[in-house]
Amino acid sequence: MKKSTFTLLIALFSPCVLAAPDGGFHPDKAPPPPQKQDSGIRGVEDLRPTAIKQVKTLRDGAWVTLIGNIHRQLGKDSFELHDKTGSLALHIAPDGWRGADISPDDLIIVSGTLHKDPHGETVDVQQLQKQ
Repeated sequence: MKKSTFTLLIALFSPCVLAAPDGGFHPDKAPPPPQKQDSGIRGVEDLRPTAIKQVKTLRDGAWVTLIGNIHRQLGKDSFELHDKTGSLALHIAPDGWRGADISPDDLIIVSGTLHKDPHGETVDVQQLQKQ
């Protein structure tokens, strides 16, 4: 009796666990136009966001915080972030989404390490927050 009850409970709850979304980028919505990209920080006082234009002048390995919209996916784990001053490539590991579902019209805050190479600048995202 106990085994059948236990088996029934496992059967009932396992589809819920398997169906849980992992989060990620969903390109089904259009991004806002550049003039409508507001920073929109809501109660986050310890972050000092930097404009993408300024980030490109920083040294390799600098810690940066950016606010903007992801416009498109460039590769498996690479995405393009836009703000009012320009665009920058992001590298977001699959577990970096932490269950957040992001679309192009969502304003996000990302923090991570700036990497510079001959191909351009990339931010290796360590923290991602949807506004």
